[in-house]
Amino acid sequence: MTMLSFASSIARRSTRSLGRGPLLGLALVALALTGCTDVRRSIGLDRTSPDEFTVVSRAPLTMPPSLARLPEPRPGAARPQDATSAAVAAASVFGGSSSRATAATAAAGHTAGESALIAQAGAKSGIEPGIRNKVDQETTQLVVADKSWIDSLLFWQTQQQPYEIVDPKKENQRLREAQATGKALNDGTVPTIERKRRAPLEGLF
Repeated sequence: MTMLSFASSIARRSTRSLGRGPLLGLALVALALTGCTDVRRSIGLDRTSPDEFTVVSRAPLTMPPSLARLPEPRPGAARPQDATSAAVAAASVFGGSSSRATAATAAAGHTAGESALIAQAGAKSGIEPGIRNKVDQETTQLVVADKSWIDSLLFWQTQQQPYEIVDPKKENQRLREAQATGKALNDGTVPTIERKRRAPLEGLF
């Protein structure tokens, strides 16, 4: 017995037993049909999203300048304007190679291997000559901008450094003792160098 015949029989029985007219029967039929997967999909209640692993991007259709220069059709062969999956993956990872990038990096004093690596990494315009100075300048600007106006008001307080200087001799001794006793290397306090505070008149005489 199919779902439709089962729903029809339920509707007929409910209509005969309850005697409330055809409206109740139609409601039961509609309720039974909504449980069927095919009916729910056909009326738009169930929506299936496309599988991202099966969706393939296609090259846009363009009109060639001359129809006489078109290549001969090859049924079953790959389209010439579509790249292979290996080429698409390589372009996504490396960003594509560029002969201009290789020439620019070679002129900057790089070896052939370094030039090929930079080209595969996607540096199409080569390495910027002053990139290190630019990064240092931007970092300095961020550090200066991070200081608030409250820090300028509390000028008599020495700002704490964001890092600590490790005492190399004491740290080496601590690591040796930890290895000798079988303790974990990160167990314990790392010895640091603490600078002494200068006296008010220190350095004047």
